[in-house]
Amino acid sequence: MDTLGNYLREEREKQGRTLDDIARKTRISRTMLEAIEADQDTLLPPAAYLRGLLKLYARELGLSVEDVLAHMPQQTATRPRVALPRTVDLKTPQRPWLKICLALGGICIAGLWIWQAFWGFAPPDQEQPLTIVSPRPAQPDMPPYPAAQPDTSPGIEPADNSTVPAATEQAAPQMPSPAGDEQDTQNIPEPFSVKFAAKGIVWIKMQADERAPVDITLKKGESYRTSASRSLQARLGNPALVDVWYNDAPVALPDTPGVPLNVTFPDVMQPSEQPGQ
Repeated sequence: MDTLGNYLREEREKQGRTLDDIARKTRISRTMLEAIEADQDTLLPPAAYLRGLLKLYARELGLSVEDVLAHMPQQTATRPRVALPRTVDLKTPQRPWLKICLALGGICIAGLWIWQAFWGFAPPDQEQPLTIVSPRPAQPDMPPYPAAQPDTSPGIEPADNSTVPAATEQAAPQMPSPAGDEQDTQNIPEPFSVKFAAKGIVWIKMQADERAPVDITLKKGESYRTSASRSLQARLGNPALVDVWYNDAPVALPDTPGVPLNVTFPDVMQPSEQPGQ
């Protein structure tokens, strides 16, 4: 056996088989088979991968795998290492003028700062003329109304005050009766309180008197108390999940699940449902 490649080629030719046939059976490319038979070590893969290819080739030809692998080290020389080109250190060209410009700029900025700190750039104060507002001329004291003088025209005598009927005298102001005060006091509504206790997650929108509307969301176990003087309008997102007390007295509400409910206090006995809103 002169070389491993010649030995494999001779055995293949003795059996009358072609490289295409071997490539189809072993799944080794034709180019790789030609490199093995031509002993082109530079085109062969590493030794570990080459051993697998030689085993497949030997079994396909019916040769001894041990004999073929025994000749492999003599045919697979160590590949020369490719020397990488030496990298050239690229040095950034020094720019001394840049350092000089930066130094001069720093000196100029420092000088300007010192000049501004001690002398400043503000122009000298200019005298501004004073604007004098003259007072309004004094008005002579004038009586608010002309003095009334008696009418002394002939033929007309001044009326005698004794002949004026008593009905023309100015009537004294009348004080309101105590009954009217009591009636006004009774018309003033008394403040009341409303408490909401949640049995689940529920949202409530309310407005007390003329205050701004309030939106709250209560969780299970939470409560909210508010007060009003005249009226309290509340919209309950889910009345089935909230208990209501009016002045610490429970209020019975329709408990339709999922249907919002509008309630007006103190008209709590007439709630109105508006599911569409």
